[in-house]
Amino acid sequence: MQGEVGDDGGGDLMEEWEQKEQQLRAAVDKAAAALEFAHEQVERMPGMSPDHKPVLRRLFLADHAHLKALERYEQFCSTHPETDP
Repeated sequence: MQGEVGDDGGGDLMEEWEQKEQQLRAAVDKAAAALEFAHEQVERMPGMSPDHKPVLRRLFLADHAHLKALERYEQFCSTHPETDP
């Protein structure tokens, strides 16, 4: 009921922010897992050859995706101080 003490109508907004934060954290975790997998593939390579180019490209793309996910999460947290990075 509007007008009650402590009812500022922000509950829905907080739920929306928490949902967004969870989505961004999940994106960071997923990107980190892909990056770890790509690193493991590179570590198993015996030496450099032209066949390794696709693996190295996946590593680069996974690294880039992880950084972008972290940037989006940090940007969200900086504009929503009630979140905990």
